[in-house]
Amino acid sequence: MTEESNQTRNINAHILAMGKKFNSDIEALTHVSKHFKSKTKGNKAKLDGRDMTLQHYMTSKGMLEFVIPGVTDDHDWSVEPTETIEQLCDRLCEVIEQTYDEIIIGYSGGTDSETIAQYFLRRGTRNVTLLKRPQDLWPGHDIDNAKHFFNGTLQWADKITAEAIKTKYSYAFKNLGWKMQYVKHLKPYDEAEYEKSLANREFLCYECDYNNVNSWAQNSGQTMFNTKGKKSCFIEGLEKPIIILHKGWYKFHMNHDSQWWGQPFAPPGTDRIWFWLNSLVPDVIRKLAHLKAKEIKKIFKEKGIAPTADEVKRMNDNSHPTRMRILRAMRMTALTPFHYTGYATHIECISTHFGPLEFIPTAQEKDFDWKNWEISLRSQLEHRQAVNKNLIRDRFYDEIITKKIHHRFLNKEHRTLYGISSKLFPVIPAIESDDS
Repeated sequence: MTEESNQTRNINAHILAMGKKFNSDIEALTHVSKHFKSKTKGNKAKLDGRDMTLQHYMTSKGMLEFVIPGVTDDHDWSVEPTETIEQLCDRLCEVIEQTYDEIIIGYSGGTDSETIAQYFLRRGTRNVTLLKRPQDLWPGHDIDNAKHFFNGTLQWADKITAEAIKTKYSYAFKNLGWKMQYVKHLKPYDEAEYEKSLANREFLCYECDYNNVNSWAQNSGQTMFNTKGKKSCFIEGLEKPIIILHKGWYKFHMNHDSQWWGQPFAPPGTDRIWFWLNSLVPDVIRKLAHLKAKEIKKIFKEKGIAPTADEVKRMNDNSHPTRMRILRAMRMTALTPFHYTGYATHIECISTHFGPLEFIPTAQEKDFDWKNWEISLRSQLEHRQAVNKNLIRDRFYDEIITKKIHHRFLNKEHRTLYGISSKLFPVIPAIESDDS
């Protein structure tokens, strides 16, 4: 394994480690680890919270930070923007219209992409392309054997999505010059490409982009679509605010491993715009944070119980019972009732990350994270490329990561790295003085 660095594929976000900018969590944590004395007794950091990882402790001290567009301390996050979320998003759409002559939306029909498309539709924006990939698994040898559990579900999801798009956007297709474009599924890296990418620290997040050996970010040189405008943008629904309970406040933060930040679809020269996280109209993400935090606070008040950090954290999950209510509070909509649900998100994850390997749940697995399940014997025989990439990944972890990165940064149970947080921004107090 080599240790050279030549990042080429990470765009928009980065990691700030002890005042130095990095495009790879491996390099950032290697840099920080050099400042630890590995054999002294006083090496263990004194943490404010018993369960706080070293990453989060260093973030709280300003030494390690996940930096994303629009998430800055230039404004007081506890002051809610006065404009409605509809007004802010309309203003963002206007800025985009005035800047680009070709607007492409990465579209699935889920609450992010559908809400974004509806904002442009209400404005009567012309010549918007909705770009969608089919709900299909990664290509591979005899792929039908590996997808037999999910094939029917995926085809059904594709069918209802296509039918709903034709109905809901018929006016835009007929009168505004909108079009729907489907792209073929990506071709993930082969063993040599994967190993070279690891050596070059090509992607931001080890957990999302490498620990998952067929990650969303990988694309073996294919041009997924060609742009026609003089200045084109690719809009993505990244990312809804994460709200946590910390020291009596509902606070905003994002972890660098909470989302797949890589984007293989957009060709070179196309600007990527994260609709919720952007520096064009940064009030958008602050407004969403307030809408979500206020709704969470209201839910606890209605139930007459005190909020807990664990329950607030779970309320960010797609499967939580309050999901629909919180989405509505943020004024988010979906293509169909199905696309509102956590099941739709689960299918999207399966089609992006599952194949071609087939996994078998292990007896001790509790969190249903299939990356940690056992690979079936059939996959080991028929999908050697993916199995070989697992071996490369594990060797890299043993030979490079464990030797270069301080053990307090390592999630040893799952053989990966702990998440690196953005700054924590207080949004609203969890309990007002007149609530007690």
